[in-house]
Amino acid sequence: RWSLAKEGGATALLSLDSDVSGIALSGSSTEIATVTLTTTQSALADGAYYHELEITDDNGDIQTVAQGTITVLGGLN
Repeated sequence: RWSLAKEGGATALLSLDSDVSGIALSGSSTEIATVTLTTTQSALADGAYYHELEITDDNGDIQTVAQGTITVLGGLN
């Protein structure tokens, strides 16, 4: 699952799940996660956001494998 929030610990503004849509796993052992947003999902206000990527292993344990800050910028004309 990939989530985006205004800051760490805040309610997610957007959450995508590879079982539903939005995250594609690839690579020899699915070590690459590509997050694709629709036009509607990416219509966020400019600014800094916190994101987090979690995986569920074969035992059902959830682990955070990536987190940090991303910056959303307005579209280019």
